[in-house]
Amino acid sequence: MAISRIYDIARRSLSVYQSALTVTSHNVSNANNPAFSRQRVLLTSETPAKVNSFTMGAGVKIADIVRVRDQMIDTQLRKFSQSQSMFDKQNQIYSKLEVLLSEPSDLGLSSLITSFFNSWGELSTNPTSVQLRNNIANSGRQLTNRFNELYQGYNKIKAELKNEAVQVTNEINFYVKQINTLNRQIFEAQSRGVTSNDLMDQRDNVITELSKLVNLTVYQDENGSANVSIGGLLAVDQYHNIDFKVVEDNGKLFLKDGSGNTTLSINEGELGAILKSHSQDIPSFLSSLDSIAQSIVSNVNEIHKTGYTYTNPPHSGINFFSEYEKGAFAIDAGILSDVRMIAASGDGTDGNNAIAMNIAGLKDQKTISGLTYLEKYSSFISDMASYKNMLEKSSESYKLVLDELEYQKASYSSVSIDEEMMDILKYQKSYDASAKLIKIADQLIETLLSIV
Repeated sequence: MAISRIYDIARRSLSVYQSALTVTSHNVSNANNPAFSRQRVLLTSETPAKVNSFTMGAGVKIADIVRVRDQMIDTQLRKFSQSQSMFDKQNQIYSKLEVLLSEPSDLGLSSLITSFFNSWGELSTNPTSVQLRNNIANSGRQLTNRFNELYQGYNKIKAELKNEAVQVTNEINFYVKQINTLNRQIFEAQSRGVTSNDLMDQRDNVITELSKLVNLTVYQDENGSANVSIGGLLAVDQYHNIDFKVVEDNGKLFLKDGSGNTTLSINEGELGAILKSHSQDIPSFLSSLDSIAQSIVSNVNEIHKTGYTYTNPPHSGINFFSEYEKGAFAIDAGILSDVRMIAASGDGTDGNNAIAMNIAGLKDQKTISGLTYLEKYSSFISDMASYKNMLEKSSESYKLVLDELEYQKASYSSVSIDEEMMDILKYQKSYDASAKLIKIADQLIETLLSIV
């Protein structure tokens, strides 16, 4: 009967536009949710019916409810987020390392190295002075203490980075588990024909957060599962996820899978910055400090032990510094207990100053790879400052790119209240028209019944 078809079309239309209004309301309620992608109702004609020899339209139906999302922008966001997070984290770490150096200042190694060798120059002007020997002992103690403080400070930061690497790895495992759970929930929803847009938003947001921690790639399979690889290893899909762990081997940190058999190549994200700083940068800095301290110990002792002490009788063969060990730079205990053990004379006579002059002259000698102590240390400081400056600029540059990508994402995917209000009015009018159509059908039936 034609009137019943009008009823069916109007009833379906009411249901469709009610659903459309629900989706639009959902958009409006999430207007301030940055992780939400606006959703759009796609309408299409219902399958037409054949009546007698004619094909009659059957009204409207919802073809799909889709997310307005640009996967290319998401991919770029994750890519640049990995790099920006790495540069930003490294910059933070280098800021801590720079603070330890206290350069330029009276507490810096540059000033203390200069003071130490200058004190030998002062002794050369009065080689029998006990007070000037006290000055050498004091400046030497300040120098060795400062070296040791730096060594301990760098090792402390290194230990903190190890703890931080464990914490970040726990975060990675948490996100990976979330992705696995969401993959399964999305698959189950789609299997039942239920829209999973909100679940996919949650999953995309988790993947974005994960990309700040570690380098990753994402591939979406035919089941809608997000397969995420971390450091070249498949970390999570619909069926499984890996628990990662940080392992220290020979003083270096590595990210491995749960079995410990596979080492991942981690070179970006916060974890990439932490692993590089812990296992490469700080050991390199300590090596530079070691080379300077070892050279000072070796060269000063080599000269000093050929000289004669200011004791009665004078002695030779005395080292000024004790044997050097990493992080344990010290003046010989015998000299600290009696500064007269400091040698200034080269022949045992009181007025001779050859040893003091030769040690003072070490300051300007190119003793380390063709550089003086100050030049070597200045090169170390300059390299660190230059690298930190690069990190800071790179972090800022990538942040600008990320801001632009976030703007593009928001422009494309975020909710516009004005547009949603227009859609609400449009769907409301269609809903009202469908309701009126039902009333018209009622009137037609009443007219038909009155005739009968």
